[in-house]
Amino acid sequence: MKRLLSVIFLSIFMIFFCDGFSMAADDFGDPITFPAWVPDGSGNYIIDTDHDGTAEVSIDADGVITPATVSDAPVGAKYIVQLADGTLSAEQSLGALTTGMLLNTVTGTTGVLTIAVDGTDYVGGSLISNLSLNTHEITVKDVDTIHISAWLNGTSGPEALSILTSAPGQVEVRNFDDAADEDIDVTWQVPFDVTGSTVTFRVICWITNATGPANGEGVSFFLQGASVADNEILSSAHGTAVISTADGNGSHAQYDRFVTAWSAAVTLTGIAAGETVTLTLYRDVSDAADDYAQDIGVEAVQIKYSRALTND
Repeated sequence: MKRLLSVIFLSIFMIFFCDGFSMAADDFGDPITFPAWVPDGSGNYIIDTDHDGTAEVSIDADGVITPATVSDAPVGAKYIVQLADGTLSAEQSLGALTTGMLLNTVTGTTGVLTIAVDGTDYVGGSLISNLSLNTHEITVKDVDTIHISAWLNGTSGPEALSILTSAPGQVEVRNFDDAADEDIDVTWQVPFDVTGSTVTFRVICWITNATGPANGEGVSFFLQGASVADNEILSSAHGTAVISTADGNGSHAQYDRFVTAWSAAVTLTGIAAGETVTLTLYRDVSDAADDYAQDIGVEAVQIKYSRALTND
Protein backbone atom coordinates (compact mmCIF):
# COMPACT_ATOMS: atom_id res chain seq x y z
CA MET A 1 0.00 0.00 0.00
CA LYS A 2 2.81 2.43 0.88
CA ARG A 3 4.51 1.80 -2.44
CA LEU A 4 1.21 2.33 -4.26
CA LEU A 5 0.70 5.69 -2.51
CA SER A 6 4.25 6.71 -3.37
CA VAL A 7 3.68 5.86 -7.01
CA ILE A 8 0.44 7.86 -7.03
CA PHE A 9 2.20 10.82 -5.32
CA LEU A 10 5.06 10.67 -7.81
CA SER A 11 2.62 10.51 -10.73
CA ILE A 12 0.88 13.63 -9.48
CA PHE A 13 4.22 15.44 -9.29
CA MET A 14 5.06 14.33 -12.79
CA ILE A 15 1.78 15.58 -14.15
CA PHE A 16 1.93 18.99 -12.53
CA PHE A 17 5.61 19.82 -12.24
CA CYS A 18 7.79 17.98 -14.75
CA ASP A 19 7.35 20.74 -17.31
CA GLY A 20 6.42 23.44 -14.80
CA PHE A 21 2.93 24.36 -13.83
CA SER A 22 0.96 27.61 -13.75
CA MET A 23 -2.09 28.20 -11.59
CA ALA A 24 -4.67 30.95 -11.68
CA ALA A 25 -3.63 34.53 -11.06
CA ASP A 26 -2.68 35.49 -7.46
CA ASP A 27 -3.93 38.50 -5.54
CA PHE A 28 -1.68 40.80 -7.59
CA GLY A 29 -2.95 39.63 -11.00
CA ASP A 30 0.20 37.62 -11.82
CA PRO A 31 0.07 33.89 -12.64
CA ILE A 32 1.61 31.61 -10.00
CA THR A 33 4.35 29.53 -11.66
CA PHE A 34 5.91 26.49 -9.95
CA PRO A 35 9.44 25.40 -10.92
CA ALA A 36 9.91 22.38 -13.15
CA TRP A 37 11.05 19.01 -11.86
CA VAL A 38 13.61 17.47 -14.21
CA PRO A 39 15.15 13.97 -14.24
CA ASP A 40 18.75 13.77 -12.99
CA GLY A 41 19.58 10.61 -14.94
CA SER A 42 19.61 8.37 -11.87
CA GLY A 43 15.89 7.77 -11.50
CA ASN A 44 15.34 10.85 -9.36
CA TYR A 45 13.83 14.22 -10.15
CA ILE A 46 15.27 17.50 -9.01
CA ILE A 47 14.49 21.25 -8.92
CA ASP A 48 17.39 23.42 -10.09
CA THR A 49 16.05 26.96 -9.82
CA ASP A 50 19.30 28.77 -10.57
CA HIS A 51 20.36 26.39 -13.34
CA ASP A 52 23.79 25.75 -11.89
CA GLY A 53 23.45 21.95 -12.14
CA THR A 54 22.98 21.59 -8.39
CA ALA A 55 19.64 20.44 -7.01
CA GLU A 56 17.93 22.62 -4.50
CA VAL A 57 15.37 19.85 -3.89
CA SER A 58 15.28 16.23 -5.15
CA ILE A 59 12.67 13.42 -5.06
CA ASP A 60 13.43 9.76 -5.54
CA ALA A 61 11.29 6.93 -6.98
CA ASP A 62 9.79 6.26 -3.57
CA GLY A 63 8.55 9.85 -3.31
CA VAL A 64 11.12 10.87 -0.67
CA ILE A 65 11.86 14.58 -0.96
CA THR A 66 15.36 15.68 0.10
CA PRO A 67 16.49 19.32 0.35
CA ALA A 68 19.98 20.30 -0.66
CA THR A 69 22.66 20.20 2.00
CA VAL A 70 22.98 23.51 3.87
CA SER A 71 26.38 24.31 5.40
CA ASP A 72 26.70 25.72 8.91
CA ALA A 73 27.72 29.32 9.51
CA PRO A 74 31.51 29.69 9.89
CA VAL A 75 32.72 29.29 13.47
CA GLY A 76 35.31 32.04 12.95
CA ALA A 77 32.75 34.74 12.16
CA LYS A 78 32.01 37.42 14.79
CA TYR A 79 28.79 36.79 16.71
CA ILE A 80 27.03 38.41 19.68
CA VAL A 81 25.64 35.64 21.89
CA GLN A 82 23.83 35.49 25.20
CA LEU A 83 25.91 32.60 26.53
CA ALA A 84 29.53 31.77 25.76
CA ASP A 85 29.98 28.96 23.20
CA GLY A 86 33.37 27.24 23.07
CA THR A 87 32.91 26.23 19.44
CA LEU A 88 32.87 29.87 18.31
CA SER A 89 36.31 31.43 18.08
CA ALA A 90 35.36 35.10 17.65
CA GLU A 91 32.18 35.56 19.65
CA GLN A 92 31.31 38.32 22.13
CA SER A 93 29.23 37.01 24.99
CA LEU A 94 26.75 39.39 26.64
CA GLY A 95 26.98 37.17 29.70
CA ALA A 96 30.58 38.34 30.18
CA LEU A 97 29.42 41.95 30.69
CA THR A 98 27.94 43.44 33.83
CA THR A 99 24.33 44.63 33.98
CA GLY A 100 23.83 48.05 32.43
CA MET A 101 23.33 50.09 29.27
CA LEU A 102 25.27 48.88 26.21
CA LEU A 103 27.73 51.19 24.44
CA ASN A 104 28.80 50.29 20.90
CA THR A 105 32.29 51.57 20.09
CA VAL A 106 33.17 51.38 16.39
CA THR A 107 36.79 51.25 15.25
CA GLY A 108 37.06 51.17 11.49
CA THR A 109 34.26 48.77 10.55
CA THR A 110 34.31 46.73 13.77
CA GLY A 111 31.93 47.40 16.66
CA VAL A 112 32.60 46.26 20.22
CA LEU A 113 30.00 46.31 23.01
CA THR A 114 30.84 47.53 26.50
CA ILE A 115 28.80 48.77 29.46
CA ALA A 116 28.24 52.55 29.29
CA VAL A 117 29.47 54.63 32.23
CA ASP A 118 26.95 56.73 34.14
CA GLY A 119 27.88 60.41 33.96
CA THR A 120 30.41 59.85 31.17
CA ASP A 121 28.54 58.14 28.34
CA TYR A 122 25.05 59.25 29.35
CA VAL A 123 23.19 61.43 31.88
CA GLY A 124 21.13 59.40 34.27
CA GLY A 125 21.58 57.06 37.16
CA SER A 126 23.02 59.03 40.05
CA LEU A 127 21.83 62.39 38.65
CA ILE A 128 18.27 61.18 38.15
CA SER A 129 18.18 59.61 41.61
CA ASN A 130 19.20 62.97 43.10
CA LEU A 131 17.01 65.13 40.89
CA SER A 132 14.95 66.35 43.82
CA LEU A 133 16.33 69.84 44.41
CA ASN A 134 16.34 69.46 48.17
CA THR A 135 19.08 66.81 47.84
CA HIS A 136 20.91 68.19 44.79
CA GLU A 137 22.07 71.80 44.81
CA ILE A 138 22.65 73.80 41.64
CA THR A 139 25.17 76.64 41.95
CA VAL A 140 24.41 79.75 39.86
CA LYS A 141 25.52 83.37 39.67
CA ASP A 142 23.18 86.21 40.63
CA VAL A 143 23.41 90.00 40.69
CA ASP A 144 21.87 92.49 43.11
CA THR A 145 21.63 96.15 42.08
CA ILE A 146 21.83 98.80 44.82
CA HIS A 147 20.67 102.16 43.47
CA ILE A 148 22.45 105.35 44.51
CA SER A 149 19.40 106.64 46.37
CA ALA A 150 19.87 103.88 48.97
CA TRP A 151 23.43 104.94 49.85
CA LEU A 152 24.31 107.24 52.75
CA ASN A 153 27.20 109.70 52.99
CA GLY A 154 30.42 108.34 54.44
CA THR A 155 33.30 110.40 55.78
CA SER A 156 33.06 112.76 52.82
CA GLY A 157 30.02 112.23 50.64
CA PRO A 158 29.57 113.14 46.96
CA GLU A 159 27.13 115.73 45.66
CA ALA A 160 23.48 115.40 46.59
CA LEU A 161 21.14 113.26 44.53
CA SER A 162 20.22 114.87 41.21
CA ILE A 163 18.48 113.90 38.00
CA LEU A 164 20.45 113.64 34.78
CA THR A 165 18.11 114.27 31.83
CA SER A 166 18.57 113.63 28.13
CA ALA A 167 15.01 113.41 26.84
CA PRO A 168 13.28 111.11 26.93
CA GLY A 169 15.74 109.42 29.34
CA GLN A 170 16.21 110.35 33.02
CA VAL A 171 18.37 108.84 35.73
CA GLU A 172 19.17 109.64 39.37
CA VAL A 173 22.89 110.14 40.03
CA ARG A 174 25.33 111.48 42.62
CA ASN A 175 28.43 113.15 41.22
CA PHE A 176 31.77 111.99 42.62
CA ASP A 177 34.46 114.68 42.60
CA ASP A 178 37.62 114.40 40.50
CA ALA A 179 39.82 116.30 42.97
CA ALA A 180 39.06 114.68 46.35
CA ASP A 181 38.14 111.17 47.50
CA GLU A 182 34.43 110.79 48.31
CA ASP A 183 32.70 107.78 49.87
CA ILE A 184 29.24 106.39 50.59
CA ASP A 185 27.88 103.55 52.77
CA VAL A 186 25.02 101.08 52.45
CA THR A 187 23.83 97.77 53.87
CA TRP A 188 23.20 94.67 51.74
CA GLN A 189 21.04 91.80 52.97
CA VAL A 190 22.88 88.59 52.16
CA PRO A 191 20.58 86.05 50.42
CA PHE A 192 19.80 82.93 52.46
CA ASP A 193 21.27 80.65 49.77
CA VAL A 194 24.55 82.52 49.14
CA THR A 195 27.71 80.39 48.85
CA GLY A 196 31.37 81.30 49.12
CA SER A 197 33.08 84.12 51.00
CA THR A 198 33.61 86.62 48.19
CA VAL A 199 31.67 88.78 45.73
CA THR A 200 32.54 90.96 42.74
CA PHE A 201 31.16 94.38 41.87
CA ARG A 202 30.91 97.07 39.20
CA VAL A 203 29.72 100.68 39.21
CA ILE A 204 27.08 102.01 36.78
CA CYS A 205 28.14 105.56 35.89
CA TRP A 206 26.96 108.33 33.56
CA ILE A 207 29.05 111.14 32.09
CA THR A 208 27.51 114.29 33.55
CA ASN A 209 30.17 116.79 32.49
CA ALA A 210 30.26 118.45 29.08
CA THR A 211 33.81 117.13 28.67
CA GLY A 212 33.92 113.38 28.27
CA PRO A 213 36.95 111.20 29.03
CA ALA A 214 39.63 111.04 26.33
CA ASN A 215 40.83 107.71 25.04
CA GLY A 216 42.38 105.88 28.01
CA GLU A 217 41.17 108.34 30.64
CA GLY A 218 39.18 106.68 33.39
CA VAL A 219 37.89 106.45 36.95
CA SER A 220 38.70 104.15 39.87
CA PHE A 221 36.21 102.94 42.48
CA PHE A 222 36.95 100.75 45.48
CA LEU A 223 34.57 98.56 47.52
CA GLN A 224 35.04 96.91 50.92
CA GLY A 225 32.72 95.45 53.53
CA ALA A 226 31.97 93.15 56.47
CA SER A 227 29.13 90.86 57.44
CA VAL A 228 27.20 91.44 60.64
CA ALA A 229 25.37 88.59 62.36
CA ASP A 230 22.82 88.76 65.18
CA ASN A 231 24.37 90.15 68.38
CA GLU A 232 27.34 91.58 66.44
CA ILE A 233 28.19 95.27 66.27
CA LEU A 234 27.46 97.49 63.25
CA SER A 235 31.06 98.71 63.20
CA SER A 236 32.56 95.31 62.33
CA ALA A 237 35.91 95.81 60.59
CA HIS A 238 35.80 95.86 56.80
CA GLY A 239 37.93 93.63 54.62
CA THR A 240 40.48 94.83 52.05
CA ALA A 241 39.18 97.29 49.46
CA VAL A 242 39.19 96.06 45.84
CA ILE A 243 39.32 98.24 42.72
CA SER A 244 37.04 98.43 39.66
CA THR A 245 37.87 100.80 36.80
CA ALA A 246 36.46 102.20 33.56
CA ASP A 247 38.40 103.80 30.69
CA GLY A 248 37.19 106.11 27.94
CA ASN A 249 37.49 105.02 24.32
CA GLY A 250 37.78 108.50 22.83
CA SER A 251 34.13 108.76 21.81
CA HIS A 252 32.44 108.96 25.22
CA ALA A 253 30.45 112.16 25.59
CA GLN A 254 28.07 113.83 28.05
CA TYR A 255 25.00 111.70 28.87
CA ASP A 256 26.79 108.47 27.83
CA ARG A 257 26.68 105.37 30.01
CA PHE A 258 30.10 104.60 31.52
CA VAL A 259 30.38 101.29 33.40
CA THR A 260 33.38 99.92 35.29
CA ALA A 261 34.59 96.36 34.72
CA TRP A 262 33.66 93.54 37.09
CA SER A 263 36.21 93.58 39.88
CA ALA A 264 38.39 90.82 41.25
CA ALA A 265 37.04 88.93 44.29
CA VAL A 266 36.06 91.12 47.23
CA THR A 267 36.31 89.40 50.62
CA LEU A 268 33.49 90.54 52.86
CA THR A 269 34.67 89.74 56.36
CA GLY A 270 32.67 86.92 57.91
CA ILE A 271 29.99 86.80 55.21
CA ALA A 272 27.27 84.25 55.87
CA ALA A 273 23.83 83.53 54.43
CA GLY A 274 21.04 85.64 55.89
CA GLU A 275 23.33 88.20 57.54
CA THR A 276 23.68 91.95 56.87
CA VAL A 277 26.76 93.27 55.07
CA THR A 278 27.92 96.86 55.51
CA LEU A 279 29.55 98.24 52.37
CA THR A 280 31.68 101.30 51.64
CA LEU A 281 32.25 102.58 48.09
CA TYR A 282 34.67 105.38 47.28
CA ARG A 283 36.32 107.04 44.30
CA ASP A 284 40.10 107.15 44.76
CA VAL A 285 41.30 110.11 42.70
CA SER A 286 44.91 109.43 43.69
CA ASP A 287 44.86 106.00 42.03
CA ALA A 288 46.95 105.89 38.85
CA ALA A 289 43.99 104.66 36.81
CA ASP A 290 41.79 107.57 37.90
CA ASP A 291 42.87 110.26 35.44
CA TYR A 292 39.52 111.58 34.17
CA ALA A 293 39.66 115.15 35.48
CA GLN A 294 35.89 115.62 35.78
CA ASP A 295 33.14 114.62 38.16
CA ILE A 296 31.40 111.36 37.32
CA GLY A 297 27.75 110.52 38.04
CA VAL A 298 27.02 107.20 39.79
CA GLU A 299 23.62 105.58 39.32
CA ALA A 300 24.08 102.21 41.04
CA VAL A 301 26.46 99.52 42.27
CA GLN A 302 25.95 95.88 41.24
CA ILE A 303 27.01 92.98 43.45
CA LYS A 304 27.59 89.58 41.83
CA TYR A 305 27.64 86.46 44.03
CA SER A 306 27.13 82.71 43.91
CA ARG A 307 24.04 80.97 45.23
CA ALA A 308 23.02 77.35 45.67
CA LEU A 309 19.47 76.81 44.40
CA THR A 310 17.35 74.36 46.38
CA ASN A 311 13.65 74.06 47.17
CA ASP A 312 14.19 74.46 50.93
